[in-house]
Amino acid sequence: MKTKLVAVCLVAIIVVAGAAIVFTWNSDDVKGNESSDTVKDMAGRSVEIPDNLDRGIVTFGSVDPLRFVSYFNLNEKVIEVDDGDVTDNKNGRAYSYAYDYDKLTKVHSDNAITSEDVERVANLQPSLVIVGGNVYANYADMVNILAKAVPVFVLKSMSTSAAYWDPATYKLNDDFTQQITQLGIVLKETDRAKELVSGFNKYLQELKSMIGTTDEKIITSGLTISGSNPLNVTFPFYAPLEVNGVSNVYNQSKDTKVELDVETVAKLNMTMMLIDPSSSDKIIGNNSSQLVMDYIYGVNNDADPSNDISMYTVLPIVWDGCNWDVSLVGSFYISYLLYDSMSHKDVMNKMNEIFEFFYGSDGSSVISDMSQFFNEKSSKNGVELPLFSQVEIVKNAGGYTFSVA
Repeated sequence: MKTKLVAVCLVAIIVVAGAAIVFTWNSDDVKGNESSDTVKDMAGRSVEIPDNLDRGIVTFGSVDPLRFVSYFNLNEKVIEVDDGDVTDNKNGRAYSYAYDYDKLTKVHSDNAITSEDVERVANLQPSLVIVGGNVYANYADMVNILAKAVPVFVLKSMSTSAAYWDPATYKLNDDFTQQITQLGIVLKETDRAKELVSGFNKYLQELKSMIGTTDEKIITSGLTISGSNPLNVTFPFYAPLEVNGVSNVYNQSKDTKVELDVETVAKLNMTMMLIDPSSSDKIIGNNSSQLVMDYIYGVNNDADPSNDISMYTVLPIVWDGCNWDVSLVGSFYISYLLYDSMSHKDVMNKMNEIFEFFYGSDGSSVISDMSQFFNEKSSKNGVELPLFSQVEIVKNAGGYTFSVA
């Protein structure tokens, strides 16, 4: 086996030579089981279903694989992951608070699969390799070579700038339903797959039932995508707002993220700012954030209270791709802010309940652990941005910072 793989890898190096492979998704190619022994993955490839997962699971790609495996509560089967899943700060990845992936000793480069990885993982002979769509897009040949030695299932990378639910039905959309269903087949966890789809649908229906009316004009600021960002960075599409029937007050672009100048911010006539505390390092000493804060400080301290802008910290939903569980959980907190849909105690209980739905008893401490993480991170950066808090801007000799209101 090893000799054969070395030869195959050498051929791969010659054929691929580092070139990016571009492919397109066609959902019509994914129909379910081809037979009792195979299943279609999200790239339309035929994948042999392992007899069991006793030899473990290897994931390639930071965008989806480990996240979805965690939803299936298969953390103990994971034996190798991207380096970032072990070494990066946890930030907004709820699964990394629920499960101790940072204790894994086998890792590979982030969002890549090299010829060395192919040979090593083939010799490791895991029961299953799961590859993110972003990795397959750039390393399709390597993935297909590895698939000659072990079963390899490719996921579809889900977009952060599109609804994960069907707005007409408030049920999980077809892509997500299909991805979870197909994964359930290859993981031999079809009952859990049905449970996940049903749970998503249940919570989405609850959110729909609580939608009311609001005069708030809301902007999301300091959101994390491709690293942390200053307060002038926003998401034109922000799922926790959209699922609550509200859009970002800035909606003139379909880009994933937009950098605004202060003049544009001032013209938005916003009444509420939702702040992602994972960007607390982009507040003090950052000119863009300081300019935005200068504007809001002036508005909130003038003689007219009717133009005040309230500010709240929310769960970060994006870190190494969108954390769909966190997006769902965070939607309930925004429902609480907008519609007074439940008491503060009830919304905290609901958010804990959802994390326990995704991670079992390991999810019971996600909220508290994540809160501690962001308290410490914000404090180190000289600001107060604890989760689920109303904050205000404070002026000092060095400029502006945040403090709990």
